[in-house]
Amino acid sequence: MAKLKKKGSLGRTDEGEIVLVNDDGEAFSAGEIVIFVWDMCDGEISEDELLRNLCSELEIDAKALKPVLDRLLKNLQGAKLLEVVE
Repeated sequence: MAKLKKKGSLGRTDEGEIVLVNDDGEAFSAGEIVIFVWDMCDGEISEDELLRNLCSELEIDAKALKPVLDRLLKNLQGAKLLEVVE
Protein backbone atom coordinates (compact mmCIF):
# COMPACT_ATOMS: atom_id res chain seq x y z
CA MET A 1 0.00 0.00 0.00
CA ALA A 2 1.27 3.45 -0.90
CA LYS A 3 2.51 5.64 1.93
CA LEU A 4 2.64 9.43 2.22
CA LYS A 5 5.95 11.13 2.93
CA LYS A 6 6.40 14.84 3.58
CA LYS A 7 9.11 16.74 1.76
CA GLY A 8 10.63 20.13 2.47
CA SER A 9 10.60 21.84 5.83
CA LEU A 10 8.88 24.37 8.04
CA GLY A 11 10.08 27.94 7.79
CA ARG A 12 9.15 31.40 8.97
CA THR A 13 8.77 34.63 7.04
CA ASP A 14 10.31 37.91 8.19
CA GLU A 15 6.85 38.77 9.52
CA GLY A 16 6.80 35.59 11.62
CA GLU A 17 4.31 33.63 9.51
CA ILE A 18 4.92 29.87 9.49
CA VAL A 19 5.32 28.51 5.96
CA LEU A 20 6.12 25.21 4.28
CA VAL A 21 9.26 25.36 2.15
CA ASN A 22 9.92 22.81 -0.59
CA ASP A 23 13.37 21.56 -1.60
CA ASP A 24 13.50 24.23 -4.34
CA GLY A 25 13.23 26.95 -1.68
CA GLU A 26 9.67 27.94 -2.60
CA ALA A 27 7.62 28.96 0.45
CA PHE A 28 3.89 28.33 0.81
CA SER A 29 1.55 29.82 3.38
CA ALA A 30 -0.08 27.08 5.40
CA GLY A 31 -2.61 27.06 8.20
CA GLU A 32 -2.40 25.00 11.33
CA ILE A 33 -4.43 22.08 9.93
CA VAL A 34 -2.38 21.92 6.71
CA ILE A 35 0.84 21.80 8.72
CA PHE A 36 -0.68 19.17 11.03
CA VAL A 37 -1.59 16.97 8.04
CA TRP A 38 1.80 17.52 6.35
CA ASP A 39 3.64 16.64 9.55
CA MET A 40 1.72 13.36 9.92
CA CYS A 41 3.02 12.20 6.53
CA ASP A 42 6.03 10.33 7.93
CA GLY A 43 6.51 7.85 5.09
CA GLU A 44 4.77 5.13 7.12
CA ILE A 45 1.17 6.35 6.97
CA SER A 46 -1.28 5.51 4.18
CA GLU A 47 -3.97 7.87 2.97
CA ASP A 48 -6.63 5.69 4.64
CA GLU A 49 -4.76 5.75 7.96
CA LEU A 50 -4.34 9.51 7.67
CA LEU A 51 -8.06 9.92 7.01
CA ARG A 52 -8.97 7.78 10.04
CA ASN A 53 -6.56 9.68 12.30
CA LEU A 54 -7.86 13.05 11.15
CA CYS A 55 -11.51 12.04 11.53
CA SER A 56 -10.78 10.95 15.07
CA GLU A 57 -8.68 13.99 15.95
CA LEU A 58 -11.00 16.57 14.36
CA GLU A 59 -14.26 14.71 15.08
CA ILE A 60 -15.34 14.94 11.43
CA ASP A 61 -17.18 12.33 9.35
CA ALA A 62 -14.95 10.53 6.83
CA LYS A 63 -17.35 11.15 3.93
CA ALA A 64 -17.17 14.90 4.55
CA LEU A 65 -13.41 14.97 5.08
CA LYS A 66 -12.21 12.67 2.28
CA PRO A 67 -12.71 15.10 -0.66
CA VAL A 68 -11.06 17.90 1.30
CA LEU A 69 -8.12 15.69 2.26
CA ASP A 70 -7.76 14.44 -1.34
CA ARG A 71 -7.54 18.04 -2.58
CA LEU A 72 -5.07 18.99 0.14
CA LEU A 73 -2.80 16.01 -0.61
CA LYS A 74 -2.93 16.80 -4.34
CA ASN A 75 -1.99 20.42 -3.62
CA LEU A 76 0.90 19.36 -1.36
CA GLN A 77 2.17 17.03 -4.09
CA GLY A 78 1.89 19.80 -6.69
CA ALA A 79 3.90 22.10 -4.43
CA LYS A 80 6.59 19.40 -4.06
CA LEU A 81 5.85 19.09 -0.33
CA LEU A 82 4.59 15.50 -0.40
CA GLU A 83 5.45 12.31 -2.23
CA VAL A 84 3.79 8.91 -2.46
CA VAL A 85 6.17 6.02 -1.75
CA GLU A 86 5.61 2.28 -2.06
